[in-house]
Amino acid sequence: MKKYCYLKITLSNYVHEFPGYVDYSFTDSDGITHTFTEKVPVLTINNITAETVLPVEDKVPVKIISELEDRIKVDLASPYGLMTDRETWKTIFDVPRTGIISMSDKEMKEFGNIRSHYENT
Repeated sequence: MKKYCYLKITLSNYVHEFPGYVDYSFTDSDGITHTFTEKVPVLTINNITAETVLPVEDKVPVKIISELEDRIKVDLASPYGLMTDRETWKTIFDVPRTGIISMSDKEMKEFGNIRSHYENT
């Protein structure tokens, strides 16, 4: 089983100019849409600004906790510590397989090297 994958997200609302915050959302396995706010540079390499026409589809790496036939349990806190619900601080969600994009072996290796560097510093 791979350790990381990409979660499909929608960038929907530019919230604040500096350092640039945007609302992002995804839908879990129960059909519930979760919307959170995060810094643009944490979510995407795309140049999202107040002038960007939203919504925009994107993806963000997340840690795979477990896999079932029709869903995958992912942790948004790893690797980038994505901001989630500030009341519950919930970071683990079941998402449908259709909401996931696999990482290639090359991406997984490069990503693992980056994670190892940060975990050991």
